[in-house]
Amino acid sequence: MKTLMQKNSSIRTLVLDFDGTLICENILPNWVLVILLHPGLCLRQKVLFFCNSMIRGFLSLLFSRFAKTAERGVKVACMNFRGIETDTAEKLICGPAPRLLRLISRFLHGTHPDETAIHLNQKLLPVIQHVIEQCETVPEIRIYSQGSFPLFIRMFLQRKDVESALQRAGIRADAVFLEVNEAEMKKNRVFTGRLREPVRTKYSRIYGLDESCLFIGDDADERVIRKSGLENVRFVNWKKFSGY
Repeated sequence: MKTLMQKNSSIRTLVLDFDGTLICENILPNWVLVILLHPGLCLRQKVLFFCNSMIRGFLSLLFSRFAKTAERGVKVACMNFRGIETDTAEKLICGPAPRLLRLISRFLHGTHPDETAIHLNQKLLPVIQHVIEQCETVPEIRIYSQGSFPLFIRMFLQRKDVESALQRAGIRADAVFLEVNEAEMKKNRVFTGRLREPVRTKYSRIYGLDESCLFIGDDADERVIRKSGLENVRFVNWKKFSGY
């Protein structure tokens, strides 16, 4: 695994992990909390959804530890949201976060001045800016994710605070490409619990990286790359970033 980038090197694509890298949080656990706090659900529905989320969450984490079962883990996690309306996604990304969710976010990620549930990782922006400054031409920006769907990511990128912050770092939000899993939806904008093929995992997506790509991710991404044995992947762990 290559971690260093020479000045003026031929980096044509900058790949960003979404959960835990571009954003501070992980989408799915926060989505579960938003659904559980939704006033439209009765107590029985909330209890059933909570139990289902706990079981599927455990199985998803277990399956995701291994390359051969990682796809099954992603599918198991997605199935938890069968029958959930898309308006809950909008509430998670754009609406004011429930008080409980704000308290959890502040405890885990520090104090935030706003009341949203999902936050742009401000510590990542200097890393992005540094990388872009080292490139001969502005690289293509891709976002990778196995658990966050296009609906979530596009809504997040279109938020005014996010769009402005990314622009200052050298990224046009409307020019970002997504390499993520897409959840099926019915015509009434309800999730079916299934994913459209192909299903992407933390393991399968790294095989699409070549010498022209620089991948920025977190500790989990670094472990996956090391397990894969790939030596030609250029990777930077934003948590360990120190100007290369």
